[in-house]
Amino acid sequence: MNFTHPAHLWGLLALAIPIVIHLFNFKRFKKIWFTNVERIRELSEETRKQSRIRHLIILLLRLLAIASLVMVFSGPYIPNKEAGASAGKRKLVSIYLDNSFSMEMRDSDNMLLETAKSMIPGIVENYSEEDLFRFITNDLKPEHNHLMTAKELNRYAASTKLSPTAIPLSAILDRFREVPDEATLLSRDHYVLSDMQKSSTDLSKIVMDTTARTRLIALKAEKSNNIYPDSCWFDNPINLKNQMLTLHCRMVNTSDQALEKIPVKLLIDGKQKALSTINIPAQGSANAQFTFKDHQTGIRKAEIAITDFPVTYDDRLYLTYEIMEKINVLIVNEKQQNKYLTALFAGDTIFHLTNITAGQLSPSLLERHNLIILNGLHNPGSGLATELQKEVEKGKSVVLIPGKEAHDKDVLSSLFDFEPLLAYDTNQVRVDKIAVLAPFFHDVFLTDQLEKSKLPNKTDLPFVTGYYPSSLTDFKAQKLMTLANGVPFLSLKKRGNGFVYRFTAPLNENNGNFIHHALFVPVFYRMAFLSIPRQSANVIIGTDDRVTVTMPQSDAEGIKIVSDQDQFTFIPGISKEDGGVALLFHKTLSKAGFYHVVRETPNGEHITYQQFAVNFNRKESDLECYTLQEGEELLDKLGLHNFSILQAPPHKIQYLLKTLDHGQNLWHYFVYFCLLLLLAEVILLRIWK
Repeated sequence: MNFTHPAHLWGLLALAIPIVIHLFNFKRFKKIWFTNVERIRELSEETRKQSRIRHLIILLLRLLAIASLVMVFSGPYIPNKEAGASAGKRKLVSIYLDNSFSMEMRDSDNMLLETAKSMIPGIVENYSEEDLFRFITNDLKPEHNHLMTAKELNRYAASTKLSPTAIPLSAILDRFREVPDEATLLSRDHYVLSDMQKSSTDLSKIVMDTTARTRLIALKAEKSNNIYPDSCWFDNPINLKNQMLTLHCRMVNTSDQALEKIPVKLLIDGKQKALSTINIPAQGSANAQFTFKDHQTGIRKAEIAITDFPVTYDDRLYLTYEIMEKINVLIVNEKQQNKYLTALFAGDTIFHLTNITAGQLSPSLLERHNLIILNGLHNPGSGLATELQKEVEKGKSVVLIPGKEAHDKDVLSSLFDFEPLLAYDTNQVRVDKIAVLAPFFHDVFLTDQLEKSKLPNKTDLPFVTGYYPSSLTDFKAQKLMTLANGVPFLSLKKRGNGFVYRFTAPLNENNGNFIHHALFVPVFYRMAFLSIPRQSANVIIGTDDRVTVTMPQSDAEGIKIVSDQDQFTFIPGISKEDGGVALLFHKTLSKAGFYHVVRETPNGEHITYQQFAVNFNRKESDLECYTLQEGEELLDKLGLHNFSILQAPPHKIQYLLKTLDHGQNLWHYFVYFCLLLLLAEVILLRIWK
């Protein structure tokens, strides 16, 4: 046991005062004459022993009371072994205040964020004025990015509000390890005030900093149930006007009870379009399905909405999608038409096919079509070649199918940076490899049944009886289908926002069986579907910080992003890219909803280039948190020995930290002991006379 004020122990000399009073009895006796003293002598001898015991007990009580009072003023405490190394040193104190949406939950008295904010002054008061402080929230505000005084930190903490951004704990601690030059020699303490939500408290990814002491102050919310729309998707990759559309939405239930007959609404442009009622199992999910027709083309704004209390920030899921009239396909033939391609696209109502010869090709035709198939065409001329490049960069797709003597006239391969075609080889070769897991073949194969990204050995694959070899070292192109000798049969290159595909063999009935094979239809359908520029976009706050817009780069100046809900407007950062412009948000987006990209022309006209949806991160919707026991067990398992988890009400946090830093104070026990002794003396004097 140690003492805060050991000099006060000199007060124990006051113990001599009651001893002196006891030894020298200053009481004066009055003499009374009495004839029969025998009875008095008997009474005196009987009570003398009792009186002496009484006086000794009272003396002992008074001595102990005085000693207890002296101990109170001496400040006795039991020192903490862990605090000894850093005691008295100047410190750098880093405090992270979790202000994500999950901190909107309530404990028995208040919102968790407010409870955490009320703890910070108690933490700060545990340090001296010479110590330096850092303050971090999920907003990562620039004004917080400096060393500050305790007064500044308290001011920043008091003004902190809920944020839609959730940052993993490991990323926060990585920032704590970045120590400014002026604080490199200071001992360091880290504080994390959070509800320890499992989705963001990634303890297993933490890199331990042995030079710092980290304390996780866990705030516990009352149990809350939550259901929310998690994600959605359409059955078809392309949505057409007046076509029956099916939209699926995955609904998640985080509660321990199964929920029945939950109504889920679909709103299109703010008006209810469909309603679905679903049952969701406990701690599970279910899919809501909406079937409807859309009679307007263009970008459409949809909302999936539910009503759920007390957690409301994730009750709506926003999305944008595009409705098209048809997919426009242009086939440019060097000579005669390819009847198999014509039959494929002319026989399906979702396509609008245009078949022309090379002499009929014009820039206006290129602009009006999504998929451009060059059948046997190798040299369209310099002007049209430039227009082809521009259309691909905007997001359209071009398919190169070689004709006769392609290696002598192959201008388009070099135009799109493919390796040149060599002399025609008449050997029969079968397709041996297919990149089944490539995004191009999404939903073409049952990938969950594939083994090691390969098709089964007995799969019937197409063959060719002639092909144009090319360099096997064309690393820039993705090989979608490869012949047995390693020569690519179908290659893909991304250019800007579009794609360029190249076959190395003519596609006709005299050159193999690909046009009759089962892969013929899905390969060209995927080319057509991927030829649609994605004008819609969906952004996750805190995860996505940019959106790419297909627009002339010369129009980028003066671009603004405007919220449909409250007309909030800001000017994004601009990064020019192939095929368009990337707009950078710089963490400006903080509200979910719909936004549109606009530019005002010199004559006052507003041009809208794109609309997109913004949603909150659904990681915050899973409210499962670590318990104190779970956290301690995981820290011990991971070997994070300089980490500790604390739980205390706000009014006790300062005392808890003082106890951990300086040891267990004992003075208040001596106060109680002193009062107990004085009470015992009073009772003894009243009863024992």
